[in-house]
Amino acid sequence: MNMRTIGRRVAVTASAAAAATGIVLGGAGVASADTSHGEVWSSNCSGNFMSSYDGGWHVYNSIVNNSRTANCAGWIDVTWNGNTSSWDGLLGYTGVLPGQRNTSFPQPDNSPALARACIQASDDAHARCTGWW
Repeated sequence: MNMRTIGRRVAVTASAAAAATGIVLGGAGVASADTSHGEVWSSNCSGNFMSSYDGGWHVYNSIVNNSRTANCAGWIDVTWNGNTSSWDGLLGYTGVLPGQRNTSFPQPDNSPALARACIQASDDAHARCTGWW
């Protein structure tokens, strides 16, 4: 069992415990709080790999551009079958102007899929990505 499966089971167990005590957490009895799975930097741009549950798991990239001059772009890469040697990239591609923040469009992320968040500043020759989750 990988850490992602364990994390999802913990979330479901926590929501069941909360339901038994009468605590309302979010839609369909599952905790709806967004969770961070890592941060990645490219120059003065950051991407925070986030997941949430709303009837199914979704991942997105929370992008912050701290630069005064460079533009940033962030996106999600997803491998639908869990094989990281081949994936769909640039999903939810979002450009962010200097001094601004934005989020990429959420992507479905149900097992066996794996995903990661990527970011690239216009003054950086390479994209930077979090680990697969």
